[in-house]
Amino acid sequence: MDGWTGNDRSGRLGMTEILITILAGVAMIVGLVGVFIPLFPDILLIWVAALAYGLLLKWGPLGPWIFGLITVFGVIGLLTDLWLTSLGGKIGGASITSVLIGIVAGFIGTILLSPIGGVFLMLGTTFFLEYRRFQDTDRAVKGMLGVALGYGASIGVKLGIGIGMILLWLIWVIKGW
Repeated sequence: MDGWTGNDRSGRLGMTEILITILAGVAMIVGLVGVFIPLFPDILLIWVAALAYGLLLKWGPLGPWIFGLITVFGVIGLLTDLWLTSLGGKIGGASITSVLIGIVAGFIGTILLSPIGGVFLMLGTTFFLEYRRFQDTDRAVKGMLGVALGYGASIGVKLGIGIGMILLWLIWVIKGW
């Protein structure tokens, strides 16, 4: 072989395989760092990199099974923001309506302002709606802090899920499954 494509008879990888593997790994690290940036396609980027690796290089005998596990982790990771933010808001006493409107406002704020602006808009909207609902600053602050704690917890959970997805991919790469 020419060294650029495919494995030669000694089992060594060609340059194309090495490059694709490195690019997939870099995309996964970018996705992992993106966990800290609101609305960044963090978990989705990790999943797409694993899919591209499998499609472009090799699935191997266990690759589809490992990719299936990566997909399960990914779906859980994608739902984490909504689920934990809503749970935090409920624990803080906020209505689900206030929390969901706050999340939508945060989404719009991230697009129009910045990721940090989106977080502040999510929290501010939740506070405003809860204050309007109860006419009580303390209850509104508790609901807003619940949303903030839930959102913060979702970052930690997504970080763990992202690391798990990358570790599964590394096993797939190293074992050649």
